[in-house]
Amino acid sequence: MANISIKDEGTSLYDDINEIIKSKKVSLNKAINSTMITMNWEIGKIISVKINENKRSEYGQNVVQELSDRLTYDYGQGYNRASLFRMMQFYQEFNDLEMVLQFSDQLCWSHIV
Repeated sequence: MANISIKDEGTSLYDDINEIIKSKKVSLNKAINSTMITMNWEIGKIISVKINENKRSEYGQNVVQELSDRLTYDYGQGYNRASLFRMMQFYQEFNDLEMVLQFSDQLCWSHIV
């Protein structure tokens, strides 16, 4: 039986664990990204649908600003007025959720924006 030093075994053990961490982080990042894209699409959809139901542009402007103020207060800058309009535009450009799901694991939100 070959003698394996603790240092050699520790390096191998470290390398094995390091590889697991790296691969799981990649999977986790893809899952988070896909969820964020879907969430932003759904937010864009619900805002667009509600605004179109009312059919008054000034109503839409006011609603988006009010939503932005409240969401930014609760969740941070990712929900500012411009971001909400980008979400609406995203939904309007890609109104088929199945198509969005197909490319959501290949692109991140910054690519879409």
